[in-house]
Amino acid sequence: FMPKLHQSLADRSNAKLTSRTQSRFTGPLLVTGSSRSGTSSLRRAANYFDEVHLEYELDILRDALEAWRQIDVPSSKAAHDAFLDRVLKIKSSNSAEMIGKQTPEFYDRLYERCLEHGSFGKWIEDLYRGENTNQIWGDKCELAQVRYFLSVYPDCQAIFIIRDPRAVASSFYEHSGVNCVTTSLAWVAAARLAQDLAAEHGSDRIMLVRYEDLLSDLPRTMQLISRFIGQPVPDRLDEFELPNQESLHKWRDRLSDSKIRRIEEICFDEMQAQNYRPGIATEKRNINRFQYGLML
Repeated sequence: FMPKLHQSLADRSNAKLTSRTQSRFTGPLLVTGSSRSGTSSLRRAANYFDEVHLEYELDILRDALEAWRQIDVPSSKAAHDAFLDRVLKIKSSNSAEMIGKQTPEFYDRLYERCLEHGSFGKWIEDLYRGENTNQIWGDKCELAQVRYFLSVYPDCQAIFIIRDPRAVASSFYEHSGVNCVTTSLAWVAAARLAQDLAAEHGSDRIMLVRYEDLLSDLPRTMQLISRFIGQPVPDRLDEFELPNQESLHKWRDRLSDSKIRRIEEICFDEMQAQNYRPGIATEKRNINRFQYGLML
């Protein structure tokens, strides 16, 4: 990318950031999407912002929530420390790396914070941040977790990444042998969830990014993310590495016409809503359980 072009985009975007947007957000920021849709690339792009630090599928939010649901808010230091031990053991290798040194001082500080606000939302934010001082914290998480955390955290934002379902099906089959029908139905469910949450929570909290746009027009995509999270566009975008754009079209050579038709029929309406043009199918096909079994 031409440095002058990027600088122009950055200057225009940064000029529009107000003091309100720069200070309004405390996280978490969630990156999510159906499998094989580019969530890892989107997480890397988000982490390119100076004030953003997203972990990689550590599941600490989910695991701590499950443990928290089984007890009352810890009222004693012993109960609190036992709860914290339980959380850390669930994902011991990843959690230890995320949180840093699990010293008595660390436990004391978290207990004081627990007494201070007594809520899961704020307590888990402290646990999750550890020594991280970035303004925006979060994770690449599962689709099923998004709705809950939007309700727990009034400032929570989520970026959904959407990828051409034909490319998703091709990638799934190549890496794990999953059939295109199962993949297509999962893609439709993810697309509908993103659309429903966007309608429910609005554009201030939900953003949709197409994987194809991230790869083919990084400066514009980063500018849109910048506006969404209220942070300046990062410098040196020309140094940011993404998968080769040729990967966007591999599905054309890997999928038969019959598989392409099947994917497009299942995903027809949602594809059009996300500006993916069906090439073979002419209408949506609804599938019941019996038909699903026959198509596998």
